[in-house]
Amino acid sequence: SMYLWLNGHFVGYAEDSFTPSEFDLTPYIQDEGNVMAVEVFKHSTASWIEDQDMFRFSGIFRSVELLAQPATHVEDMTIRPSVDDGYHNGHFSLDLQLAGAPVGTVHVLVKDADGNSLVDQSLPVDEKVTLPAVALENIHLWDNHHPYLYQLLVEIRDEQGQLVELVPYRFGFRRIEINADHVVLLNGHRLIINGVNRHEWDDQRGRSVTLADMESDIQTFKENNINAVRTCHYPDQLPWYQLCDDNGIYMMAENNLESHATWQKMGKVDPSY
Repeated sequence: SMYLWLNGHFVGYAEDSFTPSEFDLTPYIQDEGNVMAVEVFKHSTASWIEDQDMFRFSGIFRSVELLAQPATHVEDMTIRPSVDDGYHNGHFSLDLQLAGAPVGTVHVLVKDADGNSLVDQSLPVDEKVTLPAVALENIHLWDNHHPYLYQLLVEIRDEQGQLVELVPYRFGFRRIEINADHVVLLNGHRLIINGVNRHEWDDQRGRSVTLADMESDIQTFKENNINAVRTCHYPDQLPWYQLCDDNGIYMMAENNLESHATWQKMGKVDPSY
């Protein structure tokens, strides 16, 4: 857990050592000479559900970033790429939640891997912006053999048409279902999983892994025909999700929850409470 101060002002408290925490520094930040102080505790009231099977360390092991946002910006985004029954065509829809003044326009672009525009629409800025489903023909489906991704660009423009924010995101079209024989299908074909559990781990830096570490893990996956990964009881660093998208790795993405402490005492399993 951690307490955070900026220039002597208390900003906030957070627990959960694997999920990003965000703090608004706007009221206390200065043009220069800022001093940020963080007090980190190894144990907190959340420790009993952060009881993963791994080595324990103290301190902050994820990146710390300072983000400046324009007055009107995207707070949240939900992308819905769906695949029709014939597995040849699909639909694309988008929900946005914006912060700031309800003026200006939202420009939504979707391009294929060759740069061809498939969606090109402008909508007025509002607290919530919805792009209704757009039908797309002859879409490329995403799977581990062909991890085809489309490029989404969300542009926020002010009343004068000036670009104030650009949000890029890559996504794929795929359809997962369970048929009448209880077989899991991906894009109409039986899904074969050759998966592994993966902890964020480096033999020199412990839980603080780099992009090079992640790329090395992906290379190991490729060399051993591994096509799926489980994040082992906590969210991974954000680049790992994009690397799995790019390389056709199916993911079981878990939240930060592992509660051995509720039923295991010093390694002993017994039914008492």
